Amino acid sequence: MITDIIEIPITSDSYPFSSADRYLNLSQYGYVEKEYYVKGTANVYKTVGEMGEVDIKTKDVPYTNRIIIREPKDVSKFSGHVVVEIINPTSFMEIERMWIHGYRKLLRDGDIYIGITSKPNTFAKLIEFDKERYECLSWPNECEDPFDFDLEEAYKKGNLPDIDIRYEPGLFWDMLTDLAWLLRGNSSLNPLKAYAPKYIHLTGWSQSGAYLVRYLNSFAYRDEVKKDGCVFDGYFAGGCIRHWVIPVNQYEVTYDYSYKLTRVEYVEQPYISMQTESENSQTNSYSTQRQDSDQWNFMYRNYDVTGSSHDTMYNYVNYYQNDPDLIRINHLPKYIGKHERANDYPSHILFAAGGTTSRKRTHKIDK
Repeated sequence: MITDIIEIPITSDSYPFSSADRYLNLSQYGYVEKEYYVKGTANVYKTVGEMGEVDIKTKDVPYTNRIIIREPKDVSKFSGHVVVEIINPTSFMEIERMWIHGYRKLLRDGDIYIGITSKPNTFAKLIEFDKERYECLSWPNECEDPFDFDLEEAYKKGNLPDIDIRYEPGLFWDMLTDLAWLLRGNSSLNPLKAYAPKYIHLTGWSQSGAYLVRYLNSFAYRDEVKKDGCVFDGYFAGGCIRHWVIPVNQYEVTYDYSYKLTRVEYVEQPYISMQTESENSQTNSYSTQRQDSDQWNFMYRNYDVTGSSHDTMYNYVNYYQNDPDLIRINHLPKYIGKHERANDYPSHILFAAGGTTSRKRTHKIDK
């Protein structure tokens, strides 16, 4: 449950991490950027079934998280669509990959963008960037049981070296659900209350795309989540590392999940998957491919982008414009690949088209 949302003042000396306003001058598009602390309580879950069924492990853990919102200054210019991105945490830095791919179209169409911090492994760089602004962020591990596995063995199996007894990333699932329902309602806490959103879409790139898959398989259709409707109106997964089943809590990182959790098994709202050659050739994503479908319980489309790669100059390097703040904290994204010249395939054009497809299919179902 979200108990408070507090806007964080933006000044010349204190501004959001990776601020799009500083990179793009959003005012020229009629947009404004705002950042908020989100405070509340969330449950931690555990897997109890082969198909990803979950139950509560720890109840009502207090947390403080952050969201970034980019919205039209003029409410009348709002399209009715909100795009919520699960900010990618893989590099231990907040990277808004789907925003980078799609911001031109989002700004042109009048959509609202919301990025939500998805994993506390990024806190260290946020605090190094601006301690006063971000040191209050908190995802505590109230269980604090010892891990029943060796950390080094967990890393050898391919897990990220971000397992930490001090925090619990499993709080995220309720954070995401509660944010979506807040945006749909008339609560005074709703930062978009004046806009009255009609459609709310969920998106994510790479690891965050895998978060989408787990959310659909384990959470989106639980009675407590969907209530009397759908929590999200559509889903758009980009560059998804589908073989990577996201654990619902960090104590499950070494679980051997069913292969069925590496793919979407059920989805009543439009789900768009867009893959580059990197995921299909290097992370075995082709083996988890599903057939396109218009069935009411499997609204699914997949698109493979020939010639593209997971990281490109456009979506990983150029956007940041040699940001001196990222240089200061020694985390400016750099292209690392096997070729001397980095891939500069304009895949952002196709990803914008994928977002358009998701919207059209959502409208079709709504009618």
